[in-house]
Amino acid sequence: MIFKRNKTPQDDLFVAWLEFALQWLIENFDKQILNYPVVLPDEPAIQVSWPPTVYEITQVSNFVALRFNENPGQFLINQTVNGAIQFDIDDLSDELRDGSIGELTKIPISQTDPVVDVIKRIAMLSIARSNQKFAWTLGNQESLIELLAILRGLGIILANRASYSDGSLVALPADCVGSAIALVEYAKGQSRQSAPSWKNELKSEAANAMLRMLRYLRTTEPFFGPATINQRKTQPHAMRFGELMRSPRTVDRIIALDWVYTRLPVGEVSIDSVVDALTDKSIDVRVAASGAILHFVQHTHEPIPERVSKVLVKLLEDRDQEIKTNAAFSLSKMNLDSQIVATLCRYVRNSDRNLAYAAVSALVNSQAFSSIVIPQITKALTYYMARGDDGLIENLINTLDELCDNAEEHLVEALDYNEHDFLFSATDVLREIRYAKQDIRDEV
Repeated sequence: MIFKRNKTPQDDLFVAWLEFALQWLIENFDKQILNYPVVLPDEPAIQVSWPPTVYEITQVSNFVALRFNENPGQFLINQTVNGAIQFDIDDLSDELRDGSIGELTKIPISQTDPVVDVIKRIAMLSIARSNQKFAWTLGNQESLIELLAILRGLGIILANRASYSDGSLVALPADCVGSAIALVEYAKGQSRQSAPSWKNELKSEAANAMLRMLRYLRTTEPFFGPATINQRKTQPHAMRFGELMRSPRTVDRIIALDWVYTRLPVGEVSIDSVVDALTDKSIDVRVAASGAILHFVQHTHEPIPERVSKVLVKLLEDRDQEIKTNAAFSLSKMNLDSQIVATLCRYVRNSDRNLAYAAVSALVNSQAFSSIVIPQITKALTYYMARGDDGLIENLINTLDELCDNAEEHLVEALDYNEHDFLFSATDVLREIRYAKQDIRDEV
């Protein structure tokens, strides 16, 4: 889920996501994560000069590492010949070194906000160690990384640096960080009736959001709070998914699809319940369901039920562009019959470039290199050339390259099995692709 700056602490979907995310972090670590006192901005260990020195970054790293129960000695801070400060991790498993955690060790410390950079790197490492499933995709989970830092008492540091205008590394806007701080403090036992004594240490946007969230908590029993932390920890995720999907509240069904389902091992929850959600009355639920279907087809190793592909084809006619795009990308992971191929061809020149590219991807990945597909892609190239859309033109040319490669692979198969009829048709297709590629490159 991506949050925009106009999201407010009173937004039901944001609050529900926030509570579920905090609960997930508690379950992957333990309740003791709530015992960390809040770090104030004047903490000596996080003060750095400009530009920062190796000693100062080492000091920040050691301080933050202790907050995350990480060994400070594993962080190797040094200065490269270009003056950039390098951050490396010594104590790292091969699995983590090959994933996103290993990638970040090759990138110098940020010059825009070195303190936040160090906090987020160590938070990312901490989540990866606790949950191997997320180790490969943590680069897209910045909100979770920042929430873990808030649980570790570093919320004020993030909130006071959260801004899109100053090159900050904080993904969550300041008001969202303030709302998260309020929930965490409430879970620690902070009264709903009063604000923490250090509220004036927060910049105004975050402080106001924290106070509004505390007022919100006076009117409800939150999903994430002192009374629910232990209870939720013992409840299986699959059971929770079913409970939320049966809820009359739209926000619960969205959270079930957008948060719970996409974090469960594929197969733990039946795909049928997700397919049923594609006909929900709420457009937001249908969008979340289309994303959950895309997650399913990308990660399952089992054959896709025929029912799913039929529903996805119908979704190509949906009025919502995101649903149509998710449906097209989902179809790219399936074996397509000629009727579905013909339907997808209608979308390669769609005015929405994401949907157009999704349709092209579906045609390529299905290996549907036929006399139907190739003319459609070449017409699409002419269409986007007229519009000056260089990015999509390049994608479509690459598509022809992939089609050519697929055709050559099938030629080899034909020779192996002596399938003469197929051999002649594949040769014709290969020739047509090469002509199409050359024509387009000449025009470009």
